[in-house]
Amino acid sequence: MPFLWGTTGIAYRSDLVTRPIRSWLDLFQPGDELCGRIMMQRNAQDTVETALRALGKNPATDEPAALNEAERLMVAQRDCVIDYGYMNLDENSELLTGEVWAAMAYNGDALMIQQYNSDIAFVLPEDGSEVWMDFLVVLKKSTNKELALRFVNFMAEPRHAAQQALYSFYATPNLAAMALLPEDFRNNPVIYPSAESLSRASVDQAYGPRLARRHNQIMFRVLP
Repeated sequence: MPFLWGTTGIAYRSDLVTRPIRSWLDLFQPGDELCGRIMMQRNAQDTVETALRALGKNPATDEPAALNEAERLMVAQRDCVIDYGYMNLDENSELLTGEVWAAMAYNGDALMIQQYNSDIAFVLPEDGSEVWMDFLVVLKKSTNKELALRFVNFMAEPRHAAQQALYSFYATPNLAAMALLPEDFRNNPVIYPSAESLSRASVDQAYGPRLARRHNQIMFRVLP
């Protein structure tokens, strides 16, 4: 069952950078101001795809030349990245302490941190972004399918789906739940991006073993 959906973009401290961040290249080829204050995700597929977007390439490409170029871009960026991982989402967040000024981030995570500091900004880069969706599933080998299905149905009830969206700052695909959300939530462009922003995005997808292995190889060569 579709549960929540969101986007991957850039969260940054608007009060610390001297100009707004608009492109993935702002992270991959940072100036002295940002170098050493960047966090990238550790997920091989997402990060390699992001490097390809920064280069103007198809993020789903399996062309060796494009993947080699993405690898070189990521290797060149490595010394400017303070960590490959995921931000803390509480008052100890690296974006709040100032250890990190800009990070590859999920939109809902950025909004959660923004509760502590309104100077946290989030942008879907002009060179493209990712749209992803989380699902609730019942495993084939589940030993209690009836209870699991009851839970899925419980979470699908509009009021519960709306509560989950409000708690997590992510969009719900449940249309009945959307009708229960506050207007400012539904109209928040970070949660529900504009059609123009989405036109530059691609949907997260699963790749075959060969391309997945190549993504992992690139990430292993980049990680310190």
